[in-house]
Amino acid sequence: MDSNCRKLGETPYRECRKQAAIYNDALGSMERAAEMLGVSVNTLSNYELGVTVPPVNIIIVMADLYRAPQLKTMYCKNECLIGRCMPVAVDAGNIDNIVLRIIKQFKESKIESLKDKLIGIAEDGRVSKEETQELNQICQELDEMVKTVWELKLIQERECCCGKS
Repeated sequence: MDSNCRKLGETPYRECRKQAAIYNDALGSMERAAEMLGVSVNTLSNYELGVTVPPVNIIIVMADLYRAPQLKTMYCKNECLIGRCMPVAVDAGNIDNIVLRIIKQFKESKIESLKDKLIGIAEDGRVSKEETQELNQICQELDEMVKTVWELKLIQERECCCGKS
């Protein structure tokens, strides 16, 4: 979860609402936030205390209202059986850190190396027993690249698509 939306012992739902209250005073009040989300105060309290997990439709509204798109990917990664095994970022870190990791991960020599390894594996049309470990390593590297791109997408959504000037 975004470091701006998580503190020790508190759920991301509560922390993201508190963070959102900086730009939207109404979200500082649990009563007003519950009204804006279309749920009761007791229901929102249960979400924020971790008693219950919000349903996906509420996650979507929270993510938009709180400018916290990572709530959606966090939900997918933690609650969805399919999402649990997908390389999805649940953190919208700092832009500078993400850009540096992208530059490092997508370095031309690294991409060329991965490409050469994949061609070597694929050239005979099958994956041999000897090639499975190398293919697994390639897929792990690609998964890390995908997660980094997802982090950038979370920042894009938070900073560019939420009506922020």
